[in-house]
Amino acid sequence: MSTESDQRRDPAGPTHIRPPLLDAFSIVWTVVPLISLGFLTSLVFGFAAYRLRSRAMAIAAGCYLAVLVALVSTAGIRNFGPDDWQNQAAMWTWILGPWWGGTLHALFARKRVFPPKAVTVPGTSRPAPGYGGWSWDPWSSSEPAHPPGEERETVAGPTGVAVPVSYIWALVPLFTFGFATCLVIGSAAMRLRSRKQGLAAAGYLVLLAGFVIANGPLGQLPTMDWRAQLYFWSWSLGPWWGGTFHALVLRQAMFRQRLPVHSHQSNPRMSTPPIATPPMRALGPYRLIDRIGGGGQGIVYLGLAPSGRRVAIKVLHTLTQTGAAEREGFLREVTVAQRVPPFATAPIIDVGITGDVAYIVSEYVDGPSLETYIHHGRPMDGDEQCLEPVDLQGRGVPSR
Repeated sequence: MSTESDQRRDPAGPTHIRPPLLDAFSIVWTVVPLISLGFLTSLVFGFAAYRLRSRAMAIAAGCYLAVLVALVSTAGIRNFGPDDWQNQAAMWTWILGPWWGGTLHALFARKRVFPPKAVTVPGTSRPAPGYGGWSWDPWSSSEPAHPPGEERETVAGPTGVAVPVSYIWALVPLFTFGFATCLVIGSAAMRLRSRKQGLAAAGYLVLLAGFVIANGPLGQLPTMDWRAQLYFWSWSLGPWWGGTFHALVLRQAMFRQRLPVHSHQSNPRMSTPPIATPPMRALGPYRLIDRIGGGGQGIVYLGLAPSGRRVAIKVLHTLTQTGAAEREGFLREVTVAQRVPPFATAPIIDVGITGDVAYIVSEYVDGPSLETYIHHGRPMDGDEQCLEPVDLQGRGVPSR
């Protein structure tokens, strides 16, 4: 039935990136313990425990809270000299615990709390709107919908040296107190060919010019004057902190890669060459949602059954117009495959022939493919081969 050759081929492997707003929020979440001097570390890991439903994260949040309560409650009775070992022990307990330790803990936990997702977009012949001709739903982890069978390409985030460079680029507005924000967003507008980012860069430049001009008269006002406060907070929430967050949102888009994904690759061992199948919207009672794989034997789609259940639908390349005998042979092979125990392969739900198109409907279970597991993990030993899911339909239908 299905083989590994049916998997979608991607020479650079699957791409995992975060939606832009979520990526920026994850960076802010990571540095909260550092910026708050450790006082908000327990809240940071309380959020992580809630998001992951993790008992270990909840215990960590409780420990950080206990250290905070213990040191704050005993501050009045610890009347020791600055160089006293007890005072030094309390200081380093705080630094290595909720403050620097909590920051490092959040840095390592960021990938679990905000897991990146594989994202693909339609081909460049019909670019999607958004950052530089492509977009993400900021809070959705699902792939953008597009017609089945349409050429696609993978959007890759920064890799290698580009990762630290992307963070340095995004933090330039912060380090320059907002004075270089217009240059940072302007470079993003050029890189992404985005009119919206160009207008944003122009807006930051106008704000910079306005604040520089107004600095003379407003700089003579008392610090607590409402006009001086308005001046300060407008700059902080605009080009400075606001510009930093804006750059963090654009970070992955700015340093992205585009990796083409071909519709399918033929299997040289096939005696009959694949026949191109036109894009389809439905097969029998099943609605086609997205193409999730392709190879020598057929193309695999994510579909919806009439009940609303998600299923994997494999459409064979070799059509069944040759005669009744071939069709009966196809149905006979499927009948034999349905006898395979469920623990050995994804259960076959249905099989059908619509016109000259033969298709097989099987259970859909979201998960990594065998090729992905090997490329981004390690080869499985004999015992693991009996336990780990093996993707037969390209993405998500396991066999064991």
